[in-house]
Amino acid sequence: MNEALVSGVAPADSDTGPEGISLGEGRMVREDCWREVHRLYHVERRSKSEIARQLELDRKTVRGILQAHAWQPYIRAERADTLLADHAAYLRSRAPAVQYSARILFQELRRERCYGGAMRR
Repeated sequence: MNEALVSGVAPADSDTGPEGISLGEGRMVREDCWREVHRLYHVERRSKSEIARQLELDRKTVRGILQAHAWQPYIRAERADTLLADHAAYLRSRAPAVQYSARILFQELRRERCYGGAMRR
């Protein structure tokens, strides 16, 4: 339960693709975890330390959640300093059609969009 509350990965029964997978930013608090922290603190009157232990969160994370007036999903900032930045919109629209195959996307970028980067494994 605890991993499901804070994981960047959506539960298995939801309809998400690879875009729902955490990309190494660390574990982000999902909305249901945010609500659970507020419920434990305001309704059950539990301490921040107790909530942190129960949900396996850091005390400072619990404090930050309680200071926030509303839950906000994590949104990764767009980066303009990468070789793929000019192709981001194309990749977002094309990736589902090729089942998120990096090899196919790379080949299409090289052939159709004059991409000069390399594919590393």
